[in-house]
Amino acid sequence: MLLVSDKSGLAVRALVGLARAGGDREAVAIAEVARRADLPLTQLEQIFVQLKRSGILRSQRGVGGGYLLTRPVSEISLLQVVEAIDGPLGADTDPAFNGPRDALQGALSRRTLEEVVREEEQSATPMYWI
Repeated sequence: MLLVSDKSGLAVRALVGLARAGGDREAVAIAEVARRADLPLTQLEQIFVQLKRSGILRSQRGVGGGYLLTRPVSEISLLQVVEAIDGPLGADTDPAFNGPRDALQGALSRRTLEEVVREEEQSATPMYWI
């Protein structure tokens, strides 16, 4: 299938929240990631199981425990996230769609979590309350 599921989009959003909370340097509690990504905790738990199984995340138990990225955000492509959640992109696609599949795979493999984090930080408009 050539579609990227909503769940993959939520996984990207969750990983951006984790990265912004410092999850590339120290463990971050899943409740904090859920709050930052504005996701229900139960849904995030399911997503993190798949991301952990794929090697994108690791968990740390105990006091100060939580989740950490296994690599820097500059080394995690959106294709890796999508395939961790949805499986291989276009694995069951008709050969007539190989070109579009390859183009989508290429675009997602070139785009990293670092770029998404940077863009989100740049687009955040500060709010000033009086």
